[in-house]
Amino acid sequence: LATILNIILGVSLLNLFLTVSEEFAIIGIAIAALISSYFLFLFLYSAAKKNFKIKLKKSNFLKPLLASIIMAIFLYIALNQFPDKNVFTIGVLILFSIIIYFVILSLIKGISKQDIKYLKFFTLKKNI
Repeated sequence: LATILNIILGVSLLNLFLTVSEEFAIIGIAIAALISSYFLFLFLYSAAKKNFKIKLKKSNFLKPLLASIIMAIFLYIALNQFPDKNVFTIGVLILFSIIIYFVILSLIKGISKQDIKYLKFFTLKKNI
């Protein structure tokens, strides 16, 4: 169902946003992927809640969503400030976007010390 939703939304939003510009068409495809992913998440969450009695806090996915929206706004504004978009400019913007995302996430307490421990555990491998 999520795949079918993604295809229908993708084609619809692509055609709709393509009338504005090619950049907006890409945004339309991203929106379609985001909506279908959330649909799939909600479906899987309801199944897990029913079968395994798992409960999630709304803040666990609302805080990263808020940080993502702020990061996207930064990217939109920053991309419009640079008429010459080259590999270096895009790389710097990606780096700043990552920093902004994690700073916002930490300011709204969307990341915990336990999350940082997990990140270190899974990214820093010990040589045996």
